[in-house]
Amino acid sequence: MELISAWDRIEAELGVSLRDNFLMPVRTLDNPKVFTTLVLRSRGRRVAIFDDVESGNVEALALPPDLGVVYRRWYFTFDDLGRELPPRTLAQAVRKAGLDDDDIAVDPDLPVALFDELAGEFRVAVAAPAAPEAPVAVTAVPRAEVAARLRAGRAEAGPVVLGSLLARSPIRAAIAPYLEPPPERRFAELDRLLAGAGLAAVLVSSRLNAQEIAGLPLARVPRPLAVLYPAGGPSAYVIGPGGGGTGRGHATAGAALRSLLPAGRIGIEAEDLGIGLFRALGLESRDTAPADRLLRRWRDREARLDLAYYVLAARASAFAIESALAFAAAAVGEGREIGEREVDARYLAGLGAYVRESGLPVTVTRLMTNHHCGTRTLRPANPADYPVSAAVNTLKIDAGCMIFDGGGFLLACSDIARTLNFSPAAREIYPALVAGVRETLIPAARAGAVAEDVFEAGTEAVWGRRGRMACRGLAPDLPSLGAVYDRDVGHLLGRNDLAHLRFARGDRGRLEDGMVACLEYQWPTRGHALAYEDACVVTPSGGLNFTSDGAP
Repeated sequence: MELISAWDRIEAELGVSLRDNFLMPVRTLDNPKVFTTLVLRSRGRRVAIFDDVESGNVEALALPPDLGVVYRRWYFTFDDLGRELPPRTLAQAVRKAGLDDDDIAVDPDLPVALFDELAGEFRVAVAAPAAPEAPVAVTAVPRAEVAARLRAGRAEAGPVVLGSLLARSPIRAAIAPYLEPPPERRFAELDRLLAGAGLAAVLVSSRLNAQEIAGLPLARVPRPLAVLYPAGGPSAYVIGPGGGGTGRGHATAGAALRSLLPAGRIGIEAEDLGIGLFRALGLESRDTAPADRLLRRWRDREARLDLAYYVLAARASAFAIESALAFAAAAVGEGREIGEREVDARYLAGLGAYVRESGLPVTVTRLMTNHHCGTRTLRPANPADYPVSAAVNTLKIDAGCMIFDGGGFLLACSDIARTLNFSPAAREIYPALVAGVRETLIPAARAGAVAEDVFEAGTEAVWGRRGRMACRGLAPDLPSLGAVYDRDVGHLLGRNDLAHLRFARGDRGRLEDGMVACLEYQWPTRGHALAYEDACVVTPSGGLNFTSDGAP
């Protein structure tokens, strides 16, 4: 049995682009291959393994008729309560595919985390023959130079945002100190985290963390093989293909790593680093440990440096979403025929217009756009050729953008949601979701708060208003919401939509002053997909909602 993870091969199997048609390949920047689609092949049969969150996107596509489909990792909807849910793990999904083979050949780019998971239940081998040992070049980038690259132009952004975007905001005075660049602490903080985890160094492979550790602009510099940062050292080391470039040459990647760090435990991006490169670096014979969550915690703590750009990203997203939904409401009210794609075009136009109007020397691109009618799918989905009318019950846009400077550095991202409600039930429920976010969740996002406690406060706040929901049939008959709401009510942002902390049941992580958070409710049931989400900065007295001037 063969498990295909290389994106070009998967796209050939599906006949569609992953980035253009699915959510997970674009939603996260440090581990997309952990969540992306995979394809199993055995004895002439093909089965695609999708995350359950992608089912709305899958249903909108004309996939090959001989392609079987298995879902994993349930995306919460009220309608699924009491039903058989998809398997949680990849290994369980492979078993469910029913190809009856305990031998799996995998692509060399399969992340180490997935390889190790499969190896616990199957006999796993790398399908491609071992690549010949090739020379590499190592370039040292001093810590001070990295910090300077990642701070360039930051001091100028705060006053612009405070004087224009937040000029009429009720939180203007309270947020002003947070828009002043804090003292440089990037590598000191990373050193502290590495020491706490007993790591002598961290080795990263994602473009996001190559930017954060080696100062390689995400949108401009090709992805290197890896970046090594020895804890407490003066430099980060970029390991790239040898031959004709700058940097110190080594016969192999493994020889380079041994030269840079002869001994010591190495933290790795297990959710990004391919098993082939892991072996080429000689890491099978080294002491390694996953460092993915550690790196996310580090980025979440560093978000305050670029708070001005998070404000811009959030307000641009909110403006674009609200403009697109106003367009849809007017069109439906006038009886004009429109579809989800026309609404999405208005969203993109509004996004670009808002950022240009800010006057800051930055550009904006789409991060992800969950944009769908409630009658089409209850799960997140890209805009499709689906008509928008009052009969769809709800039109939800849950979207995020990325802000880049002129040098190609990713500065910030956003994740904001709004819903256009057509049915009487949706119009009654939606204000409860808005109030829950603005009046309970964001105020609860204070420094020192435990993530699970914020979750419990948020679910109780909505459940206290469940009378209207129940009478309209859009709430389950349960003793509490928190006991069944098997998802989060928000997360942090650290230049990425995936954070080390989620406001969810069981997450005991604590919020810290200056972190950037998104707080939300998703309410999918009975042909209604409702969502509301705002962003804030965490302070000792609670979150400061910088998404719109109407927020308390």
